[in-house]
Amino acid sequence: MTFQASLQQLLNGNKAVKSVQVLIVLLVGISISFGSLSSADAQQGGAKASRGVLLLVSEEFEGADAKNTVNFWWSSPQNPAWTKSDTVMMDVLRKAGVNAVDPQNANISRIYRTANLSMANASALGSLLGAQQVIVGQIRYRELAPVMPLNLAGLEADATLHLLAAGSSDVSAMKRFTVERQGFGVDREAVLDDMRLQTAQAAGGLISGTLSKSSGPVGIQTTERLIGLKNIGNASILADVKAFLKEIESVEAVVERWASEGIIALEVNPGKVDNPDGIEYVLRVLESHSFDGFRLVRNHNAPVGGLAEFYVEPLMRDGF
Repeated sequence: MTFQASLQQLLNGNKAVKSVQVLIVLLVGISISFGSLSSADAQQGGAKASRGVLLLVSEEFEGADAKNTVNFWWSSPQNPAWTKSDTVMMDVLRKAGVNAVDPQNANISRIYRTANLSMANASALGSLLGAQQVIVGQIRYRELAPVMPLNLAGLEADATLHLLAAGSSDVSAMKRFTVERQGFGVDREAVLDDMRLQTAQAAGGLISGTLSKSSGPVGIQTTERLIGLKNIGNASILADVKAFLKEIESVEAVVERWASEGIIALEVNPGKVDNPDGIEYVLRVLESHSFDGFRLVRNHNAPVGGLAEFYVEPLMRDGF
């Protein structure tokens, strides 16, 4: 059996376990102390937040043929395709009394349906799905050269994960975890299965230990009016709108507060109580501006309270 085939079988739930000799190197990096943040009840379609931790961890496999396989559960959000690493970490967290968020029938914008999410997108997606905190990062597996003269198969695991506050304007990592392992054995399939299990258990233990020691409210509570962008289509439009908003004198920062299929809600000056007249001024400026290739048309009959809704309207090259 080829190593790539072994990877695919394990992804499909192969549970064969054989004895292996494992060399373990465990590195844990924890960032400097962090301040407490106020709580937020993120909502999606009126649903109250789950108030737990959401795993947004990508699994990457590099086989002997140099072909990479990447898996992440939110590629099919309405029926989460949890990886084996996800299920092991979630089990460790729950046994430690930590609420691991298990979103079902999630309505996630295509903008977020990509592996290796940035910290900003992970924080925003966590808020969207009602989480209080987010674990984002990658677990990578790479085949090593055989150990001679025994010809033992080798595999290297490298996990780098970050703990974030969901929906926060500060997307710097509150904590950082690193787990490295190397495993060797006569059967590549058994080595990979054992490596995934041990790496995920170690990462889950570090996360649960940290969360139990630093429990408390996180996130940013807001009753501010939000800017809703409908039918964005691609990430460059979102980036252009956010960049323009930051150019307005009264706007210091812009964050994605929540998103659903076809609409993304932005908040200006998160964490601050803005004057209603000041927010209305920002909306008028946004409505009157023509971007490169599109403009925003305001829906004054938007049904969602507290949301100023804008449609993205493409422009012809001549600007009309």
